[in-house]
Amino acid sequence: MNKQKEGTVYTPEKITNYISKATIEKYLLEKINNKFKTNIQSSNKLFEKYIQKENNGQVFIDFFIPKREKEQFEYIFKVLKDITVLDPAVGSGHFLIAVLKIIEQYYFNLRSLGIINWSNYKIKEHIISNNLFGVDIENEVIEITKHRLISMLSDLINNLSDHKKLPNINSNYRVGNAIIGFIRQSEITNPLYTNLIDCFYEEIKSVFQTHKDLRKIKLTEKEKKAMLLSLKPFHWFYEFPEVILKGGFDVIIENPPYISNKQLSPLEKAIYQKRFKTPKGLLNTFGIFIERSIKLCHSDSKISYIVHKNIIRSNNYDLLRKYLLENTKIEEITDLGAGAFEFVTAETVIIIITARAPPEDHKILIKAKFPEQRCFTPQELSIKHILQKTFLEQDNYNINLNLQNEELEIINYIKENKDCELKKYFEAKTCIATGDDEKFLADHKVNNSFKKTLRGKNIGRFFIDFNELYVNYEKKALHRARDEKIFQKPEKLIMQTIANNLTVAYDNKNYYPLSTCIAIIPKDDLDNKFSIKYLLLLMNSKLMNFYYDFVFNLGAHLTTEISVNNINRLPLNSLDNYADFSILADVMNRMNDSEINREENKDYIEFLSELINLLINEIVFFDKFQLDGLNTDLIHLISHYISNVKLHSIDQIQECIKNMQNDENIKIETNYIKKHPWVKIIEEYFR
Repeated sequence: MNKQKEGTVYTPEKITNYISKATIEKYLLEKINNKFKTNIQSSNKLFEKYIQKENNGQVFIDFFIPKREKEQFEYIFKVLKDITVLDPAVGSGHFLIAVLKIIEQYYFNLRSLGIINWSNYKIKEHIISNNLFGVDIENEVIEITKHRLISMLSDLINNLSDHKKLPNINSNYRVGNAIIGFIRQSEITNPLYTNLIDCFYEEIKSVFQTHKDLRKIKLTEKEKKAMLLSLKPFHWFYEFPEVILKGGFDVIIENPPYISNKQLSPLEKAIYQKRFKTPKGLLNTFGIFIERSIKLCHSDSKISYIVHKNIIRSNNYDLLRKYLLENTKIEEITDLGAGAFEFVTAETVIIIITARAPPEDHKILIKAKFPEQRCFTPQELSIKHILQKTFLEQDNYNINLNLQNEELEIINYIKENKDCELKKYFEAKTCIATGDDEKFLADHKVNNSFKKTLRGKNIGRFFIDFNELYVNYEKKALHRARDEKIFQKPEKLIMQTIANNLTVAYDNKNYYPLSTCIAIIPKDDLDNKFSIKYLLLLMNSKLMNFYYDFVFNLGAHLTTEISVNNINRLPLNSLDNYADFSILADVMNRMNDSEINREENKDYIEFLSELINLLINEIVFFDKFQLDGLNTDLIHLISHYISNVKLHSIDQIQECIKNMQNDENIKIETNYIKKHPWVKIIEEYFR
């Protein structure tokens, strides 16, 4: 059994305990507070009033409990006795064990207060037999989980004088595919079939005609049903009738399997696309598990997931985010950052929801691990609250956990005051995928079909570091050749796709970049409507990087893949005259055109970069600056310095920059701009 292959990664104990305790407690407290019209925030504090642990380890019990609070404890017992907790992808079984221990502790506390008199065996046996439920596609996993749970009971039996019969727990822990099958009997549209596999086949058989990969397969009806049966459909109303009949599970806790599109069979893909609302683009089962869990619940249920951070930022999950934001009350999101799992570098988040739509004023509790923390410590989390509906107003319904009110104000201003999006005048394009680098790449020009090429690592801000690499541009042989017109444009921008920020260079030498690059080409009718060199300055600016990071990258700590779609949606502010900005771009390109130049002119490049950042701020924030009484015109002050600069002479460029550095009026204007609160926020972000 290879759980890594099945998309399952074992969740560390600290995290399983945190998620399980938080979810169970939220469910209990909501029940208590609704019943007694209270606002209890912690069950620990409720118990600690009457159960106090002394320094020497002894426990002091205060049996004088006021009537109202005794009723609350009795109600906790009533809720716990009947609570149903599901892990729909059991994996290692760690979540079920964690939940068992947490519920067990509640029972111990209730017993200490005289609310119940159950033995340790009775407590554990009741939880295992009545409160816990698990499903997994692997029979071996379920057998191991049942064995672990029964062993925990056996340990208690060995200490009792009278042997007790171990319970049969087979009905609570079942084998099957949790995301393929019926939830409720009402989903069956044709009740004439008595066999559930026949019923489900009737529901999905159309996919054999509509899905392109399945259409190619010639199968009999019997073979199609056998193919469906091999996926181990799991029909919830049949397997857990008592739970589904009462409305669904009270609590679901899971680390949903992360099975990618390429690991799924054509039939699985077709079923998920037909029977779920949120799948989009390249499928991954973790999103499908999330949607399925919500359907398995009632409106008071609590659900918690630990999932890849892509759920809050990737375009593939925008429909899932919209579904969650509109149909569930997101109680809490905890950002664990990277490294929460051993051998897994991906960033992860914990999400806890209530399975009903939120009120208008509901705020999500956002918890984040501090950047310097190397492991998850629940006591050391930064905390804030963000209005849930705020995220429905963001691009692609992105959930930016780093968003503050001031930053949101800047982002909204940029969106509202843009003239257009990049795609109006330009097109961002993915580049060449060879399919076999060894076959198609060479370190010299073998013949005329070999073209100068670049990898993402050859692109820097304002420079290209060509490393004598050539690609054999045989369109029919390459895996993804792309239209040659992209590469033959007289001017284009090239940027890295795998990067922490926008890293863009200017190309007028007809490079044929590889798939780790994005090419940005002007549309044929661009004329003088916009300048590609001004776009180069804009995309390398701090302001545009700030915007991209908050709107699309959501402050990810790890390197992420930059999306062509997101680049095409970047906001642009047009100008009446681009001449000075084109010269500035030429100067930056010239100062960066060799490693020697970059090193020798480091201070000049830094000054010019800062000046360009301030110019971009002045353009984009023009109306805001005017409103705040800041009337600067920095481009006018530097125009006469750069208008006659000779690009072939580094010495003259240096002299030009020195003159700007010493100009008192430029110093005054730049200081004014730097003092603006929005500019300070952007500068602080990149420190």
